[in-house]
Amino acid sequence: MIETGIPKLDEFLGGGIPNGNSLVYYIQPGVEGEVFGLQTIYSSLKKGGTGVFVVSSTIPEILKGQFREFGWDIQQFKDKFLFVDAYNSLIGAPSNEKYVVSNPDNIEAFSKTIIDAMKDLSPSTFVFGSLSTIIDLCGEKETIEAVRTWNKMAKLYGHVLVYNFTAWPVFRRNIESH
Repeated sequence: MIETGIPKLDEFLGGGIPNGNSLVYYIQPGVEGEVFGLQTIYSSLKKGGTGVFVVSSTIPEILKGQFREFGWDIQQFKDKFLFVDAYNSLIGAPSNEKYVVSNPDNIEAFSKTIIDAMKDLSPSTFVFGSLSTIIDLCGEKETIEAVRTWNKMAKLYGHVLVYNFTAWPVFRRNIESH
């Protein structure tokens, strides 16, 4: 069970997110909702877990800075906190991360990297910084199918997946119909 770090939500969930399950933070446009994913992964790290943050709309260094802005020391988790970098290759920049999506606008490349990380790591908390960005890059139908696969793999390997999803109007109409 992974606690989200949000007491009322953990209470509502009966203590947190069970291993092998996923949670979507459904965020309204204009709300800085990424903090919920940050808080969930930080909570997991503090409890001794491994955290993997999937970045698709910024470089990992910017995200590390956001943790510092909240006063969360991630340096102490250096060996337990990893990134799947799906941004640097998008902008043609090199990445120092272990897991890099070689072609972030191709859902197969995205899935290969996510699944490789799931297979390599002991049960971990995977936080997707922006599922909306992945949908923008790879297509809605393709991404929804990939999410289904990722959720199955998470169940198989005991991971917890947390998706930050900003419900832009174009997505809201289409996602709610699935």
